[in-house]
Amino acid sequence: MCTRTYLVRLDPYLLGESAMPRGVRTEFFDWLATTDAEVVQLCGADRVVISSPQDLIDQISGLEYVLDVEPHE
Repeated sequence: MCTRTYLVRLDPYLLGESAMPRGVRTEFFDWLATTDAEVVQLCGADRVVISSPQDLIDQISGLEYVLDVEPHE
């Protein structure tokens, strides 16, 4: 399985039910733990670099608290 690194930008101001009181980043990390992706680098409160298979990127992009995902070198 081919993996690449991606910069994921999260919405830190999302206040919907799915964000939960723990925060969007914690929610995202909990979700990532159920996948083949892993955190490579934290880039502040709303950005994180991950290593992920390409086929998982569409799922990540579809999460309501993810603003965008772009390749990271």
